[in-house]
Amino acid sequence: MKQASNHLLLCDDDQSLSVVIADFLRTKGYTVDRVSDGDSALDKIGSSYYDLCLLNLNMPKKDGLEILAELKMMEKLLPVIVITDSSNLEVILSAYENGCDDYMIKPLSIELLVYKIEAILRRSRIGFTAREVDYVIGKKHFNSANQTIDGQHMSTRESDLLQLLCQNKNNVVDRHLILRTLWNNDSFFAARSLAVYINHLRKFLAGSGAIIQGVHGRGYKIIY
Repeated sequence: MKQASNHLLLCDDDQSLSVVIADFLRTKGYTVDRVSDGDSALDKIGSSYYDLCLLNLNMPKKDGLEILAELKMMEKLLPVIVITDSSNLEVILSAYENGCDDYMIKPLSIELLVYKIEAILRRSRIGFTAREVDYVIGKKHFNSANQTIDGQHMSTRESDLLQLLCQNKNNVVDRHLILRTLWNNDSFFAARSLAVYINHLRKFLAGSGAIIQGVHGRGYKIIY
């Protein structure tokens, strides 16, 4: 049984599917709030604390990509699993670029959804803080507990990825290891998403003197 603190927001205008998903998640011990449009989703996120959001991309008033963009502007460090009926690569990459943590394509496997939720919540709770919390990366300071670089907020996945690289400073971290650790799979979409997040980190580290180097056919390493 999950702890009551695991409070989820389900944003989907497909009422029948939304009810089924919410009821199933409640049997697993989650507290679930449901909304059916983008404006209501942002109102809920602004007024309540949630551990994770399940977000349909196609909703009235504001769509999922608009909500992700607003969450980024609000600096809301809220894990998001995107739900979409599209397998279009550009749509999925846009969701990742705007800060989603994972995605699922309809029709959903609710059992797989639960596994994804548990994996993301587990990472959110423990991250990689078993080792260091503070890192001096060249001229910049990274705090993995607060998920900040020189006060700039990062998403959970950005922070976890940077910490994994820092723990292996000057050594190549295998791409498949990164994907299995942080994405729970090493699919083509996950690999493309990793490349997007590496670019995010390079922007955070601009001016630090540190570099993230891609090693062809192997993975990535941070050098500082």
